[in-house]
Amino acid sequence: MNAYGQKYNALFRMLVAGCVILCVRTSSGQITRQTIRLEAGWNAVYLEVQPEPSGCECSRVYEEAGGIIEAIWMWDPPAAVAERIATPIDPSMLKVSKEWHVWFPPPDDSVGRAHPASSFFSLQGGKAYLIKCETTGSWTAEGRPFLPRIRWLRAAHNLAGFHVNGAYVDGQQSVQPTWGSFLSCPSFPTKDANNVYELIGGDGRRVWKPVHGSDPVERGKAYWIYATAGSSFVGPLELSLEQGTGLDFGQIVNELTVTLTNASLDDQKIELRLNPSVNQAEQASWTFALKHPVSGEPNASHTIDRLPPGESRSITVFVDRSQIEQGQTDTALLETVTKQGSRIVVPVSASRGKEEGTRLWVGTAVINEVSRPSEDSRAMLLPTASDFQLRLILLVDKTPGAESVRLLDEAIGLLLPPEDGASGEQRFLVLTDGSMLAGFPGATGNDYVTHGIRITSAGFSIDDPDGMNMRGSFQSHVECDLVVEPGDRLNPFLHRYHPDHGTKTDSGESVHGISRHLTLDFTPHDPFNPVRPPAGWDDRVVGGVYEEVITGLASSKISIRIRGAFRLYRIWPVGE
Repeated sequence: MNAYGQKYNALFRMLVAGCVILCVRTSSGQITRQTIRLEAGWNAVYLEVQPEPSGCECSRVYEEAGGIIEAIWMWDPPAAVAERIATPIDPSMLKVSKEWHVWFPPPDDSVGRAHPASSFFSLQGGKAYLIKCETTGSWTAEGRPFLPRIRWLRAAHNLAGFHVNGAYVDGQQSVQPTWGSFLSCPSFPTKDANNVYELIGGDGRRVWKPVHGSDPVERGKAYWIYATAGSSFVGPLELSLEQGTGLDFGQIVNELTVTLTNASLDDQKIELRLNPSVNQAEQASWTFALKHPVSGEPNASHTIDRLPPGESRSITVFVDRSQIEQGQTDTALLETVTKQGSRIVVPVSASRGKEEGTRLWVGTAVINEVSRPSEDSRAMLLPTASDFQLRLILLVDKTPGAESVRLLDEAIGLLLPPEDGASGEQRFLVLTDGSMLAGFPGATGNDYVTHGIRITSAGFSIDDPDGMNMRGSFQSHVECDLVVEPGDRLNPFLHRYHPDHGTKTDSGESVHGISRHLTLDFTPHDPFNPVRPPAGWDDRVVGGVYEEVITGLASSKISIRIRGAFRLYRIWPVGE
């Protein structure tokens, strides 16, 4: 690669770096609740949420449960566990090992200090626990939903739980799947109900007993299951995402896909609905929508009436960032429920950056309509024989209570070395006057070198190096008036072989002065693809209708009107 290519690539990497970082950032606001009932004695618990950092400490759980917890045991076998569990373990016989970790409440005389025998201190979502309680009580976990995931150990007992309906949903009795339906699934790790154990009993004396096929699979409960074969089973309904553990749109992505697979032997009816997070306002769920697979219409819910066994169906979720306040993050929960009782909740989040500061926007207007010459500036438009593209460069400066939009014909982006040495962040600066470039030589004495890239537009000739001020509000409507002077390089009469070249009036003014009235009307939907807008639409990508009225080509009273669509991309915030 030559030196120019290396410089260009270095600048390009800098421009897109922020996009990558923002895309993978997750939100802590996608909150749901799981209430766990605790019986006196031993309890087998499956945690389907990742508790918030403030609530995941075992000591905090102990306090919120009313101090009734005597011990919390976590089963977390390493990938290459040497000793596999042949029979369900009597909880009273548990010992700390590679597979088992324990937390004990601190003794009364050591408040604020951990129990010396404790080997772990925080709860993790998606894991099973054995909790011993002094009396009956409950604990409500608040946190980000944890997607189903089980790492089955073959020829061993596994302590696992499943994502299913609770006995009651919104006060109404709900459908719960039975063990018979689970055992009939082709990928379930065992076909014998005697290989599945639940912890039952009363008066503090609870023992492991095999389940019956008609017994319900209970939400929040962990079971010992002997896996006779390798398996990837997580439930009769499997849900997969494009990436990560949630639908995290960040500031860039507009659409993400959820894929549902029927892992059972029966047809499944599936309902999907978007709900606000526990700590989010109701209208936050309006930020997101499910796209109808046929019409493309947005909806807060969608029903798959029939998903045959073994088949998959993909559903697109998209975000409308115009509903998000600048600098804020909206969250929601995508709830997926089957008629047979499976229930999976997916966290959803999207962010919108702040629009204050200076931003460089670069894009293209595609002209595809033109009028006949007329004295009417609103003459009827006709399709062009072919599209004509016009480069647009806008520099937008937003401060609280003020905004300026400037149309440029040239911009030079500079990648500057850090102000505080090699350990600092590189800066991006935009020059609108090429004559100033000599004042920014390459940095010396370290590995950083100033790189530049020049962006120009052949469609405009603006004398003022600061650009042409545009009236109006960016992302709503802006307009400006341009004059093509007789000596301007864009003046079509400036040609030595043109019969009117250099013609002057008696007063010395050009009879062929040309004026251009340009307007940009921004639209809420992408004018090139309203159904599937580009990533970052309405945040880092905007667009709308481009229109221009050109006067003076034939006479001072005759105008030509042109129109098309435009799209602008925000390159990067500009340094001071």
